[in-house]
Parts: sequence; structure tokens; C-alpha cells
Amino acid sequence: MKTSMKKTNRTLRVPVYRLELVKDSEARYENVTCAQDVACRMKAFADSDRENMVCLLLDARNRVVGQQLVAVGTLSACLVHPREVFKAAILRNAASIILAHNHPSGDVEPSEADLELTRRIADAGKLLGIQLTDHVIVAPDGSYLSCKPAITYLDGNEEKRVN
Repeated sequence: MKTSMKKTNRTLRVPVYRLELVKDSEARYENVTCAQDVACRMKAFADSDRENMVCLLLDARNRVVGQQLVAVGTLSACLVHPREVFKAAILRNAASIILAHNHPSGDVEPSEADLELTRRIADAGKLLGIQLTDHVIVAPDGSYLSCKPAITYLDGNEEKRVN
């Protein structure tokens, strides 16, 4: 049985995109030097009845140059993907980022999902050249916890994980 293959030249119409970063509003920030500074600035999100993931965009001198609400979840979970986290960071030319999210339950202990997300974002950031500086969990009572020790660091060819 002989099959004939005809080459067809079909012109496809594809959309052409232009990307731009749109400023919603302004937030005032002084230098963010530690997890406590992040927690103080996340008070508005800490009181929410649902989990909110916020990304702070930092320049090469660790000054906050932008803030993005990445996701709003449910009472006990928030679906976050690295592409959403890094979208604004890439458009704003951020050198590094800090993630922050709230736990409406008031318990700032990170879940396994929180730690895995921290590792995934850190790994994606290494690939993109945008460092994850910290991931801070905040609670309505003002308590907070830094997930910084859970971030994976690559030192040469040797991988170190600290839990």
C-alpha cells in the first residue's frame, strides 16, 4: 500500500503580544532587612480569612521595587506556580524576591506543601537568575516565621538542604 504525502503550505495567523507591567496602586516600603520587616508590612494580608501569597520584588541593593499579589486561596491552601511568582519579577527586572503568605489558622509552622513550594521557587529562581531571599509566613496575631533555612542552596556541585 502506497501512501502519498502532500506538502501543504498553510499560513497560520498567530497573535503578536506586547507585555507591560501595569501599576495598580502604591505601597510604601522602607528597607526590608529581615523577616520581621516583611511581617510588619504584611499586616493587611495577615488578617485575611483566606491564604494570600504576596511577592516582594527587590533590586540589586535589596530595596523593594514592587509588590504583587500572586494568589488568593482558601482557608488552608493557596495554589501557586513559579510562572505566576516570577512573571512580575521578570517584567520589573528584579534581582531577587521575597515571598510572604498568611496562615488564617494562626499557626505559622510551615506545612510540607509550604516547604516544597519554597524549594520549587528557589530552584526556579536559580534557573532564572532571580534569587529567592526568603519566604515568610505570617499570622493574624502578628507572629511570623521565616522559611529561609528551608531554601535549597547549591554550593558548586554539592547540594545542601536544610530543614
